[in-house]
Amino acid sequence: MVNTEINAWERMAKDHMREDHMRGDHMASYKGEQWRGRQQWRDQNNGEGRTMARREQWRGKKTVARGEH
Repeated sequence: MVNTEINAWERMAKDHMREDHMRGDHMASYKGEQWRGRQQWRDQNNGEGRTMARREQWRGKKTVARGEH
């Protein structure tokens, strides 16, 4: 019983990460949303990111997105 729950959680997490990687989903995990998701989303939309992404976008920096400020 406990084992099944753990496996279910892991499978869910893996699917979640895969989706988040494929298209920067709005409900993505924080890290994916911060960097990987936003970058992909921007690439698909000709460099026009969401409002939250504009900080990195205009500066042209990856540092803010990676949380290294």
